[in-house]
Amino acid sequence: AEVLPSSEELTSRASSGAGLSRPELATLMAWGKRELKEALLASSLPDHPLCRPALARSLPPTAVTRFPDLLEGHRLRRELITTVVTNEVVDRLGPTAVSRLAGEAGVDLVTSAATILAAIHIVDARRWWARLDQLTDAHDPSRLREVELPLEELVLTLARVLLTDPTAPDALEAAEEQRATATRLLEGLAQLGTTAQRHARSAHVRWLLDDLVEPDLARLLAGARDLALVPDVVAVQSLLPTDPDQLRIADALLRLSERLGIDRLEEALRRVDAASGWARRERLGLAMDLRRARRTAAVHALSPAAPGAGTRQDAGGDTAAGTSVASLVEAFLEGRRHHLERVRATLVAAEKAETGSLDALGVAARSVRETIERPPDVSGQPEG
Repeated sequence: AEVLPSSEELTSRASSGAGLSRPELATLMAWGKRELKEALLASSLPDHPLCRPALARSLPPTAVTRFPDLLEGHRLRRELITTVVTNEVVDRLGPTAVSRLAGEAGVDLVTSAATILAAIHIVDARRWWARLDQLTDAHDPSRLREVELPLEELVLTLARVLLTDPTAPDALEAAEEQRATATRLLEGLAQLGTTAQRHARSAHVRWLLDDLVEPDLARLLAGARDLALVPDVVAVQSLLPTDPDQLRIADALLRLSERLGIDRLEEALRRVDAASGWARRERLGLAMDLRRARRTAAVHALSPAAPGAGTRQDAGGDTAAGTSVASLVEAFLEGRRHHLERVRATLVAAEKAETGSLDALGVAARSVRETIERPPDVSGQPEG
C-alpha cells in the first residue's frame, strides 16, 4: 500500500468495526520509523549515555564480548544506535506513539522519543518485554496482547507525565534516580494501599498466574498502574520538610486516590473518546490536575505538622514516622469530611453524565482540588 486511507475512509471503516489492512499497517510502520530515525540522527540523543546499550544490542554478542573497547569507535555507531532505538520504540509502542505524545505535549519528536526512552529505563521495560516474548508459544496473539498491555500503558503514562508536568526534572537526567524508586515500589507494592486496592492487585496476580505467567512478571503487570506513581512519589518527597520513606509516600498516594475518588476520575478520563486535538489536551490537563491535587493532599497528610502526626520523631526528624499512613490519611480527610461528601456527590453526578463528558469530569476534578486546598474544619461544623 503506497497511500493510506483518507480520514473519511477511516471513519467509515471504524463505524463498521474495520481498521487498517496489513499492507497499510506495514506502510504506516515504515513511515513512522523513517521519520523518527531521521529526527534522531539529526539530534544529540544517540550520543546520550542512556542510548549506549543500544549499540551492543545491534551487534553480534561475540563481537561485543571480544572487542568491547572498539564499540565506541565504530564508524556507524550513531546510525546503529538510532536504528535499534527506533525499532524498539515503534515495534513495542506503535508507529504513532512518539508523534502522538509530541502533539499532546507540544514538543518535537526527539524530546518525545527521549522521554519514552527514559520511561522504558525507569521501569526496566526491556527486561519485562523479553519475559513477555517468552510467552508467545503459550498464548494466542490476542490473549498475549491483553497480558502485555499494562506494561505498554505504564511506559506511555510515565512518559506523558514526565513530558507534561512543568515541575518534572529532565527525564533523561532523572531516569536513574526514578528507576531506583520504581524498583523500591515494586518490591513493596503488595503491602501498599487500601484493603480493596491490595485485594484487586492480588486477584489480578492470581489471574495471571493461572495463565502461566511467572510470579514476578505477574506482580509487575498487576501493579503497573500503581507504578505510574513513581514521578509523584519523587515530587512529594522533594516537597516534604523531612525525607520519609518512599513506600510511605506511595501508600499515602494510593489511599488518597481511593478516598478522594481520584482513581475513579482517572478511569473515567481513560474512557473518554477525545476525538479532537483540543479534547485530548483538555483530557491530559485534567489528568495532570488530578496528579497535582493528589500530591498536594499527600504533602498535607504526611507533613510533620499534620493533624494526627503526633510528636514522635525518628532519627531523621520525621515527626509522622511513628504514625501509620492510614491514620495520617484519615486524619487529613476527617478535617474535610463535609467537603468530601460534596466531592462524592459531584463524582456520582459526573459518572452519570453523558459518556465522555469532559465538562462533567472537569467539575468533579475541581471539586476534589478545592476540597484538598481548603483549610481543615476544626469546628466540627460545615463551612458556609
